[in-house]
Amino acid sequence: MSAAASPAPTSPSERMPAGRDLSVDLARALCLPFVVLLHALQMGVGGDPLRASNALADNEVLAWGTWAFMIMPTFFIAGGFANTLSWRRMRERGEGWGDYIRSRALRLLLPTALAIAAIFACTAALTAGGMDAELLRTVGVRLAEPLWFIPIYAACSFCIPLMTRLYDRSPAGVLVTLVGVTAVVDAAVRLGLPWLAPLNWLAVWLVAQQLGATLGDGTTQRLGPVRLGLVAAGSYTGMLALWHFGGYSNDMLDNLNPPTLMILGLTLAQWSTFALAQPALRKLMQRPSMLAVIAVLGMRGMRLYLWHTFAMLVLIAAQLVLGLPFPEPGSGEWWSTRWLWLASLIVLLVVICCIPTRGVDLSKTARRGHMHPAEAVVAGIMGAAGVAVVLLGGYLPLGRAAIGLGMLAGAVTWLLSGGLAFTAASPFTRTSGDAASTP
Repeated sequence: MSAAASPAPTSPSERMPAGRDLSVDLARALCLPFVVLLHALQMGVGGDPLRASNALADNEVLAWGTWAFMIMPTFFIAGGFANTLSWRRMRERGEGWGDYIRSRALRLLLPTALAIAAIFACTAALTAGGMDAELLRTVGVRLAEPLWFIPIYAACSFCIPLMTRLYDRSPAGVLVTLVGVTAVVDAAVRLGLPWLAPLNWLAVWLVAQQLGATLGDGTTQRLGPVRLGLVAAGSYTGMLALWHFGGYSNDMLDNLNPPTLMILGLTLAQWSTFALAQPALRKLMQRPSMLAVIAVLGMRGMRLYLWHTFAMLVLIAAQLVLGLPFPEPGSGEWWSTRWLWLASLIVLLVVICCIPTRGVDLSKTARRGHMHPAEAVVAGIMGAAGVAVVLLGGYLPLGRAAIGLGMLAGAVTWLLSGGLAFTAASPFTRTSGDAASTP
């Protein structure tokens, strides 16, 4: 080694790529357990005959708690930061938006296809084994609900190249326009046009995504702590006004699908609060123990999100086979047994996350080169639509779920192959599904 050689990095933080912000990784990693916990507590199986339901529905105390613990906006904010940074790097390497959409789609759709296939196979086996069809159908509906994130996040991610171009031209204009669209759609829905509501799935989450982009361009530093604090206070005040005077539900889960102005307010509140906390979080990330948290939850985040529903299905099936009782959801007995349910789920998830995937990483079979942008978009939309089929119908009847899974598998195969107009001019950046941005 020559004397002029640069010293090797001495810490994990020094080895991070330029522009990487570990505070964003920390926020995403720490939010993930809250999502899994919420879904685990929502799964209630009880009654005579046994049926699955949302065990947390109509709980007023927990409804107010969603103001603090419904952290989906943070995932879109973190994803906006990471995906914008990724797109800018790809452009610097001479790659186009077809390459970007292909890489994002594979990171989301490939691991999703594997998880859906596992739940589908388990559902088919339980059906063949004689499990009550209506119980299995209601359980399948509950298991499919967390999939809403995949097509929405994919759609927002695919918009990154366009939104980045628009944002670079007029940062404030893009955000004001999206906020205005959200307000107009919400008002129209409340005036009797409910068919417009799905537009806010894109408008609201694009706001969150673009707010994430501001974390890397100096916007939050220019605003300063005082104005960020005013944004946070104003957002929560506006939410209280919408609840008190506007008739909106105080439960953020009721406002989630499609998102309303309440979710927009929560998004602004979480963005500004996170921006205020970033300096402290960056200092915290200098600790090796916190880097270990990122390594564990970050690298296994996608697997945790997608496979915790599979783990719940396995636990329910085991409970039935062993003849264990199912307390009435929401009852005192039910709450007293949640520690055992959660502990069992954690053990099973640890086992799932410890299964090595290095030798079976299908993303490594992707052809190196450029995929035509139009094909990448169509394949991505096809895959997202396949997920939506399962989301809307659940895992029963099996025929309908098989259609959704078939669409998803076809899209993944298309993306891996590179399509008909594939060119091998430069290597396609391979990525692992476990490292994908997750909820």
